[in-house]
Amino acid sequence: MVDSEIVAELDAASRRVGGITRMPADAADTYLRGLAETYVADPSSLRWWESLKCSAVRMPYADTDGLAKIATLVGQRTNARLIVTDDESPPWPVYSGDAQKIIAMLRECRFFEYILAAHDRSWILFDTHMNELVSAGLEVRTSVTEE
Repeated sequence: MVDSEIVAELDAASRRVGGITRMPADAADTYLRGLAETYVADPSSLRWWESLKCSAVRMPYADTDGLAKIATLVGQRTNARLIVTDDESPPWPVYSGDAQKIIAMLRECRFFEYILAAHDRSWILFDTHMNELVSAGLEVRTSVTEE
């Protein structure tokens, strides 16, 4: 289970940023099952990016600003979902809102592992504990991966 302090930080940051809501547990569970069916070979894995059933692009960001890279990747997409995994077993909280607002919310919190994905499951992006972004379904320009 995800640390309640992280969830409290995110709840507070979501109120400050505005336009982001935490999904009810049953809706979050339904969304996560669909996301797993779309992208994950072994949904019981805590690290879904290690068990993807589709090709993915890996983008190490080392000590640079990973959130800036994410902002470039997702652009002006709306209706995104933030899944808070933090390398813990489910249930995972899921937040819903504009992708750029979610990134602003993340900037206000300490680092944790998460998944950012489209509400319609058309793309998925992982930020891992290895300071690496792993994406599927997003068009990735070379300039984003080489910065």
